[in-house]
Amino acid sequence: MLSAKLSLNGLRANLSKITKTFQEKQQLSKTLMGPMAARDAEVKRLAAIQNMEIKKLLGSKKAGFVIDPADKTHHMVQADTGIRIISMDGTAIKNIGAEGLNSVAFPLDAMVAMLARSDFENLLKHMYLDSKGLVTAGIGHKIGDENEAVAAHATLNFTVKSTGQGATATEVKAEFNFLKNNKAQYVNWKAGAFEPIVSLEFLSGNAETLAKEDVNDKLEQLKNGNPFPADVFNTWPEGVQRALVDIVFTMGKQGFLNQFKILPIACLHRDWRTAKAESSRAGILAARNTEVANLFDPAIQAEKFYISVDPQIAKQRLIFMTDGSLKPVKVGP
Repeated sequence: MLSAKLSLNGLRANLSKITKTFQEKQQLSKTLMGPMAARDAEVKRLAAIQNMEIKKLLGSKKAGFVIDPADKTHHMVQADTGIRIISMDGTAIKNIGAEGLNSVAFPLDAMVAMLARSDFENLLKHMYLDSKGLVTAGIGHKIGDENEAVAAHATLNFTVKSTGQGATATEVKAEFNFLKNNKAQYVNWKAGAFEPIVSLEFLSGNAETLAKEDVNDKLEQLKNGNPFPADVFNTWPEGVQRALVDIVFTMGKQGFLNQFKILPIACLHRDWRTAKAESSRAGILAARNTEVANLFDPAIQAEKFYISVDPQIAKQRLIFMTDGSLKPVKVGP
C-alpha cells in the first residue's frame, strides 16, 4: 500500500541536481568517447527532453520523490497513470500501477455461484419475501411490481406446482400480490419457509440465467463513469470486481454511492488495502462482509504499490532498499 507523497518544492530543489547529473553524464561521454559530435548531440538532446518533462511535471504537480537509503539520493516519482520510479539521469527504473494494464474478464459464472450460496443470496425456486419485506425470486432478484414479476417470468418460466403447466401472466401477478399484500403476516420468515405456501415454481437453471442478467446490470451500473470508468474498472483484478458487484447487488447503486465515500477513491488509486478496510456494509451478515473483504487479498498481494494523493487515503511512501527492493514507510495517519 504505497503512495507517492507530492513534494513540489522538493522537485524544484532537485531540478538543478538532475540537470547537473546530465551535465556530468555529458562530460563523461566526452572523456570516454572523445570528440564524437553525434554522441555529444544525443546527450544534449536527451538532457533537453528530460528537463522539459521535469518542467511539465512541475507544472502539473504530478510528481514526488522517494529516497534510496543506500546513498540518500532522491528518485523522482511520476504520478500520471501509475508510479514510475525515475533515476536522476532520467532512466525509468520501475513502472508500477495502472500503466500498461490489460483488461480482466469478469468471472460471471463464479460470481453467480457465490451469490447462489445459502450464506449469500441463496437460490430459491419460487417467490419469497426477503429480510426487508421485498418480493424476491431466484438468486436475490427483486420484484418491485406486477410488471416486473411478469418480466422475470420471461426468464424464470414459472410453472404451477399443482399441475406442472406453465403459469400465465395473471397467475404470476397474483402470486406477487399475495406476498406483497400479506408481508406483515410473514415478518421474519426465512426465505425457504415460503415454499409450501406459494403456488408457482421454476427451474434452478432459469434462476441462474436471470442472476447473470442481474449481475451484468450491476456491472454496467458500476462502469458507466459514476463511480468508475469502464476502461479503469476492467483492469481491476477479478476479486476486486466481484467484491464491488456483491456490494451493489445488496445495496443498489445509489445505496453504494450514499454509504461509501472512501472505497471508490481507494479503488480508483488501486489502493486495495484501503478498499478492503472500507468495504463493510451495514445490515449484512458479518461472515459475508468478511468473505467479500477477503476478495481484495489477492490484489493486495499482487499489487504492492499504488499512487494516491487523496488526503483520505492512508499515506505511505516508497524507499529503496539496498537489495534493490522497494519498502513502504508510513508517513501519515
